[in-house]
Amino acid sequence: MAKVIKDALKKGKEVISRTEELVKEAIDDLKKMDIIDEKQAKEFLKKAKDRAKDLDKTIIKGAKSTLKKMNITTTDDIEKILQRINKLEKEIAELKKEIKNLKKI
Repeated sequence: MAKVIKDALKKGKEVISRTEELVKEAIDDLKKMDIIDEKQAKEFLKKAKDRAKDLDKTIIKGAKSTLKKMNITTTDDIEKILQRINKLEKEIAELKKEIKNLKKI
């Protein structure tokens, strides 16, 4: 199931990338036909890239939400767990040292 979602995200990114290429080509065509100037082209391209980033964030957010609903662990979840484990290991090591010091008394 996770592979399906991963593949879907990959395809989504490919679509966004291809769309960006097509937008650039369309902008170049509009410039060649003197319909827009360089400044307008840059503004339009920036807006298109911003929208693509927003779409990418929306796709990722949706995928994370779906994974959570399906009770599938994400990399972020694993990272949080590992951080918690590391913290607990340090606390245990400190407690062992304190116990060892108390036994000496």
